[in-house]
Amino acid sequence: MSQGRTVETAHEAWMRQLSISMWFRTSGRDESLILADEWTDRIEAALRENFPPFDGNDVGEVGRLVLVAPPNSFRVTGSVLEPTVSFSRALKRRRNVIGGNSYREIRGVPSISIDFEIGLIPTDLGETAIGQELRLDCALWALPSLAREAIYRIADNIASARDLTYGQVGHAGRLPSFAEDHHAQLGPNQGWQMRQLRGYDWMTWVPPRLAAQMSAGHRAYAKSHLFEVVEWETGLLRLRATDRPETFDESSLRHLFHSIAELLPDGPPEQFDDDDLLPASVKPMLVYEDARDHH
Repeated sequence: MSQGRTVETAHEAWMRQLSISMWFRTSGRDESLILADEWTDRIEAALRENFPPFDGNDVGEVGRLVLVAPPNSFRVTGSVLEPTVSFSRALKRRRNVIGGNSYREIRGVPSISIDFEIGLIPTDLGETAIGQELRLDCALWALPSLAREAIYRIADNIASARDLTYGQVGHAGRLPSFAEDHHAQLGPNQGWQMRQLRGYDWMTWVPPRLAAQMSAGHRAYAKSHLFEVVEWETGLLRLRATDRPETFDESSLRHLFHSIAELLPDGPPEQFDDDDLLPASVKPMLVYEDARDHH
């Protein structure tokens, strides 16, 4: 073994597989596509900056686009191989789609994938809403900390400049921790998502309309127990439980839960049917208690 070289264990590499999920309310399809383009362009620029020798034209790229038809219709899946075209330009060429996925490979090591999906704004029965909802997902595979932090800053900038309804960064290898997956009474397209926090994870963005509902006591608790609490002039709040996702454990999870309990859906989260059979490393990071008991 060479002197001064740190060998990363399989567990450490696995822990650096992260997923960013963000939801936005937009005025319609055009704004949604512009935002998806902006997200993709900024991330591509961050990758190039943090990998100086990287050149997409000489290592090749694979873009896999998922085409999603309007609701109550059908789903079509297609793929494209364009060795000399960046994935951001590949997405822009297909402006007739309302959802898509791009996959980036850097020197043979899976690095990052970007997905977006445009749909209806969640509403309750009888309600109508103008505009659309855009979901952006970004999976980071074994990126160095410098690149990860650059992408977090991009997410911050976009979240603070747009109408974010929820956002989080968590471990890509874990099962979903979103509220609709653990509360049977909550549907994925219902208006509760505009009135309650959709979930929480290592890094959590709280939209202004919900951040305004946090009591002074819960805000003080968050600032004293979480690694970082950032608030923008717009009222957007970003909570970072620990310095790195690798150090996000049961203790820091409970600190995060107590900080935002008054914003969560009522009732304890339900476990998945086979939860007891799953290894701890893939179980959702959740506190299985009724949030009302912690208001």
